[in-house]
Amino acid sequence: MTCDVTTTKPLHRSQSSSDAERLRRRSVGAGRYGPGMALTLGMVTVDTQDARELARWWAEQTGGELDDPYDGWFVTLKGGGLPVMLAFQKVDDPTPGKNKVHLDLTSGDVDAEVDRLVAAGATLVERRGEEGFRWVTMSDPHGNLFDVASAAEATTEYVG
Repeated sequence: MTCDVTTTKPLHRSQSSSDAERLRRRSVGAGRYGPGMALTLGMVTVDTQDARELARWWAEQTGGELDDPYDGWFVTLKGGGLPVMLAFQKVDDPTPGKNKVHLDLTSGDVDAEVDRLVAAGATLVERRGEEGFRWVTMSDPHGNLFDVASAAEATTEYVG
């Protein structure tokens, strides 16, 4: 059976394999990335003034398992009905205009991925972290913030 790769629906009998090839080329990212140049969603992070309280609330709603290894500064939630990990990050004062929710993405080569994203219209906001774990905060063309971290430095315990 031949399927539309963007939806996994079988192609109609009147559609040919060349139609399927055109669909494949139009699918997200087709032909745009070199080896190791695709981003992976590691988690969705929510900024809050009380990470524990908000994480507990979401744990009750989703049946997820809460983990609080950083004394309330960074609390994660996974499992239950969640298809991806949620993280709750304590911030002293939410900045007006800053995303309260942002994507944490991982890449095999952070520097190359940052360069690719900048060339595609993203803005490098700040390089952050320390020797054991670093990430780059960026904004998309509409000003929405997101982070890119090294897949090798991100432990499976906390990222995807």
